[in-house]
Amino acid sequence: MKIAISSNNGKGLDSTVSEHFGRCPFFTVVTYENNQITKTEIVENPFFQGHQPFEIPNFLKSLGIDAILTQGMGGRAIDFFQQNSIEPVTGCMGTIKEAVTNYLAGNRSKAAPCQESIEHQHGGNAA
Repeated sequence: MKIAISSNNGKGLDSTVSEHFGRCPFFTVVTYENNQITKTEIVENPFFQGHQPFEIPNFLKSLGIDAILTQGMGGRAIDFFQQNSIEPVTGCMGTIKEAVTNYLAGNRSKAAPCQESIEHQHGGNAA
């Protein structure tokens, strides 16, 4: 399983989870096999300066990502990730290691659009 986490810097598992996946400078990509992390990669976000909702889901799909962990994301992006068979998980905070540990332990909530997305009508509903 490959998990991408929106990251504020390139410090790997010690980096902090970015507030919004589309505006993060990096993704930390964690490969999890046989009940352990077997690889950690730092990938620059090629759409850091600006993106359309479908670009990052397509990019992460090309990397073979199975799940994206982040603090916030818009409703249309959630839909695009799901269409690409990538599980979007929002509400993640702390370090990358903490976010991955919580995800793997099943401590996650259903992806929901961030408040900014709802206010700007970027898809998704508060309900």
